[in-house]
Amino acid sequence: MNFRKSYKRKKTKPLFRNRFLRIAVVSLLLAGSAFYLIVFHSFFQVKEINIFGNNKVPAQEIEKVARAELDKKILSFSSKSILLVDFNEIKKQVLNDFPQVSRVDIKRKLPHALNIIIAEKSGAAIWRQGDKHYLLDELGIVFEEAEESELLEIENMITNEEPTLGVNVISKERLDQILEIEKRLTEADILLSEALIVSPERLDVRVVAGWEIYFNLQEDISWQITEFLMLLEKHVPLEDRENLEYVDLRFEKVYYKFFSDN
Repeated sequence: MNFRKSYKRKKTKPLFRNRFLRIAVVSLLLAGSAFYLIVFHSFFQVKEINIFGNNKVPAQEIEKVARAELDKKILSFSSKSILLVDFNEIKKQVLNDFPQVSRVDIKRKLPHALNIIIAEKSGAAIWRQGDKHYLLDELGIVFEEAEESELLEIENMITNEEPTLGVNVISKERLDQILEIEKRLTEADILLSEALIVSPERLDVRVVAGWEIYFNLQEDISWQITEFLMLLEKHVPLEDRENLEYVDLRFEKVYYKFFSDN
């Protein structure tokens, strides 16, 4: 007697009834919709750029730089989505193009506006090269040509090369030395008129009263100032200072000379 094994055929479910496939399709559609909304929908495209805090740099110039950095190419389509704005790139370009700017902050104002807040530099000193004057920031960078100013004038006697705006003309360390001299002498009621970088080792400071102080830039400036102030206190009373020609702090011993000396 022959026995035949019977098989029951399973019915295949249509693809659209597969729960996991349905979830995947819905998720894909939602992701695609979100992508379109974020990247291409006009609701989130940057339409307005507001500039705040600028006095010297024209707002339209800053806006021009920002708009040049906004446009993105995604799948060969153009997008200016506010949600995709590269803040760091705009900041970098503004700081690079405008030496007068010290800081850039950018904020989104949803749905389609950017606020760009600018902080402009104030001069730490005047850099004099020949007959031209430039504002110098605290890092030693010249950032614009200067008019008359009450700031201390610093002149480099080593070179006559005209500086380029946005470039370091003096190291921060050297500038800090000069500004320390100005600060401490001003506190002692000794006003400076200019500082001359004579060589990498020597700085000549001229005071408003007409005499000069010679510093060694390779040695401790703070100690040289202390020695100078001690000298004035002990050996050069106020009534004699108008006859002072110079004080030389470059050596172990402090030297000074009056105009009346032979």
